[in-house]
Amino acid sequence: MIDEYLFNILVKGKKQTSYKFYIFKAILKFISLGKFDVSFFELGCMMIAVSYFDMDIYVNNKTEHDKLLLMKSELITDCNYYGNVNEELIFKDLLDIKNKDFIKAVKSLVAYAPYLILSYGQWDAYLEGLITWQKNKKIEELSNRFSDDVLYSIKDKNLHLNKIFVKELEKDLNYYNDEIDKYIRNYFN
Repeated sequence: MIDEYLFNILVKGKKQTSYKFYIFKAILKFISLGKFDVSFFELGCMMIAVSYFDMDIYVNNKTEHDKLLLMKSELITDCNYYGNVNEELIFKDLLDIKNKDFIKAVKSLVAYAPYLILSYGQWDAYLEGLITWQKNKKIEELSNRFSDDVLYSIKDKNLHLNKIFVKELEKDLNYYNDEIDKYIRNYFN
């Protein structure tokens, strides 16, 4: 169930940016931390944290639309990251940043991505003809109506992870992280 779900989103979705990979890596990190209700801001901060070490490797292969990989220089400046750091420390520090431009950039990073991931190929008939903000509202509604069938539902800019999917992912978080890492390597090469 989860393998097919992830495959459909990671492979069939648009390939303009890296956000979808890092949303999944962030969700896997939250699951490993036992956190199943996540604000959009927390999601954005975790996406940056879990992509931090990949940024050096893939920075030359990003697209002009890839906001996630453009944020590292700001992160280094605001948090003074030059030595060894880990994802948990980066996440914690990001939550505490007071730089308004950085907060705005994080919010922009996750303004549409969580909605887009849920909509890949499954609710096209419901979304046809709607403009972006209308689509987001409709996707939020659909994610709650069909909450048993999606990885997460959205309500008031918060993700609520589906417990059925969480249990399946918890069985082998390393496997799913490795699979997403493969997609990331393929995406940037």
